[in-house]
Amino acid sequence: MSFKDIKGEACAIDFLKNAASSDRVASAYIFLGPSGCGKKLTAVNFAKLLNCSGPIEGEPCEKCGSCNKINSSAHPDVLVLEKEEKKAEFGIDIVLEAIRSVSLKPYEARKKVYILDDADLMSEEAQNAVLKTLEEPPQDSLLILMVEDIQAIPATIKSSEKILRDDHLVDVKDARVLARLSLGSIGKALENAKDGFLDKRARTIDALKTTKIFDSDFEKMKRGDFIGCLDIMLSWYRDILVTKAFAGKDASILNIDKIDEIKAEAKRLSFEYLDSAVNAIADAKDHLDRNANPKLTMSVLGIKLEERG
Repeated sequence: MSFKDIKGEACAIDFLKNAASSDRVASAYIFLGPSGCGKKLTAVNFAKLLNCSGPIEGEPCEKCGSCNKINSSAHPDVLVLEKEEKKAEFGIDIVLEAIRSVSLKPYEARKKVYILDDADLMSEEAQNAVLKTLEEPPQDSLLILMVEDIQAIPATIKSSEKILRDDHLVDVKDARVLARLSLGSIGKALENAKDGFLDKRARTIDALKTTKIFDSDFEKMKRGDFIGCLDIMLSWYRDILVTKAFAGKDASILNIDKIDEIKAEAKRLSFEYLDSAVNAIADAKDHLDRNANPKLTMSVLGIKLEERG
């Protein structure tokens, strides 16, 4: 099955396709969402795309040796690690087996990919082993952690909230939101805490809700600010999509302090609009990555969102 068979994940898929085409693939990703939303299939197809010898319009060809091996679970450089069926936790032995080979060069792939299914069920020992690997990730390896509940991300990642609160005196409520939005990255959370991120997020969300995307406030932005703004938009619409598609799954929401607003928007906005909006934002981000004019890019995005609102 290819990306085309995955429904309701256009935002995530476009993001991954853009990362692959621009050769800006991170060393690790967290795929967050309820069971059955397509996390594993998306991860496997991302692995195929990164190693496909002849991708077609952003899709793996499904015909080359690499695609065939991954589809048959026979590729030596693409591993899907899963919890043993009769055990409650994702044990250390399975994780260590993969970690031992992380530092080795790929046998034949351009990018080695390790997919950890049910990563939220890792034992504490396994969590620490994975996090140690993430601190010094090999350049030609990629780790994908799949979790259902943001609260179940490894304890050492969740500790960023405590660090923000206790060591940097960030307000308790703000620390919770910043840690969640950064998926536990203390560096990113601290950067956002010092950069007035929550105020920027509030202005961006208000702009989306009123479709005033390109007002005087956005006129003053620099290129990096525009990209940050687009990331906020993507997280906002992602939360609305998750809420609309999987009612009651509040644990997966990133903008945790905006649940009531997100639920209201999920009732108001159609799947068609949300899909179009996410694609428009992803296109705008891609254009900025390709050095397009930031103000013109945001102006066009604003027009597209207003037309569909």
